[in-house]
Amino acid sequence: MSDVDRILDALGHRVRRGIIRELGRRGSASYTELMKAVGVEDSGTFAFHLRKLQDFVRKNERGEYELTELGRRAYTFLRLLEGEERAVEEVSRAVEEKRPVVAIENRIEFVFTRSYAEELRRSGKKAAIRNVVRLMVEPMPPELFRSVIDSIERVVVVEAPRELHDAIHEVSRDVALVRERRREGAEFVKGLTSLARLGPSIASVVIDAVSKALPSALRAATVIGLGGPEHREVEIGIPQGFRKLVVVADSSTLRLRTGARPRARIRFREYGDYSIDVEDDALVVTLDGSQADITLPATRVEEARISADSSTVELSGVEARAVKISLDSSIASITVEGVEQLDMGVESSMVRGELTLADAPHASVALSLDASSANLRVRSPSDAKVRVRASEIDSSLVEVSIDGRPVGLEYEEEGWDGAPKRMELRVSADSSVAKLSVEKAGSVRA
Repeated sequence: MSDVDRILDALGHRVRRGIIRELGRRGSASYTELMKAVGVEDSGTFAFHLRKLQDFVRKNERGEYELTELGRRAYTFLRLLEGEERAVEEVSRAVEEKRPVVAIENRIEFVFTRSYAEELRRSGKKAAIRNVVRLMVEPMPPELFRSVIDSIERVVVVEAPRELHDAIHEVSRDVALVRERRREGAEFVKGLTSLARLGPSIASVVIDAVSKALPSALRAATVIGLGGPEHREVEIGIPQGFRKLVVVADSSTLRLRTGARPRARIRFREYGDYSIDVEDDALVVTLDGSQADITLPATRVEEARISADSSTVELSGVEARAVKISLDSSIASITVEGVEQLDMGVESSMVRGELTLADAPHASVALSLDASSANLRVRSPSDAKVRVRASEIDSSLVEVSIDGRPVGLEYEEEGWDGAPKRMELRVSADSSVAKLSVEKAGSVRA
């Protein structure tokens, strides 16, 4: 891009024109003075435009901003247009109207390809990317990337060729990490070993993206690869009279719910396997390389144990007194009612859940996270006292709230000791993010 093109691009927005004009008049100014002078109240917006002027503005030895040589040339050009400010505004507005912005947001992963960039340029559009956990940028000329990216905001990891890093930084805000492209897929979560330094806005990206993307991810996993003659499908009835539920899923997809017609529909390739049996009052479901849609009778079980490895699980409407969930390299959506005790271990996985606690004297929820993200909502009896305890919170961000009010990781409601109804939330986390919400709105089943 020539200097003329760069100057025209820099002067294409009123905020950037204001920055150059003020520094040209003053000689130098602090960040606060400059932001006030150009009439911008939002610091993030101002910082974005200041980054766009990195070739035009620099910091001096006093820490104030001043124009570079290119900046002074832009100021000289701007002065020639001082009497034509309205015309400049109209031209800029017309240019912006001709370049509509396409929003790409709320994704766990997104691949920005060269072909998509070229399509945006041909159609005269730009892309605004925000609320993405992992953004992968394919190799492309930096000038192509700059011409079609409006902004990158609230992204945890950007993976791109090194020659694009400068262009990415120019348009980025609240980006935790920019690094070379990697190809290990979901294992990228394990690389976030310094989450505690990322700040709450980055943590909320993970939480929000996971919460919004999980339903579609689970639906996609349920239907991908089910067609074709190489698949077998079976439908069987579910035995009655069990008091416990045990589910083991390995490289499988499971949708488990309750309904009036208990049954199981299972699809699998020739290398897949499954079994559904009652053993010692327990319904045992084992899936290996299979995809299952299971409807259980609407009865409360004493214990439910769910184990998933490299699988997707959607569990809804199940009622169980004690629940133990173990996830490894999996994604899950869990809804359970009538719970007195929950123990959830999550490793390299993403989970969201809704729990309705039983109206019992004592209820407990224990959550252990390792390189994972979780969004868990717990409905507790309105008259239960709540205590929160955390241990081994290492390189993690954990947010806990009660009825929408943030509380600390070491919190105890007044009168917890000796209260007739108590609920305890225990959390441990390593390189993870979690949002845990307690709602004291009553219970479903005593």
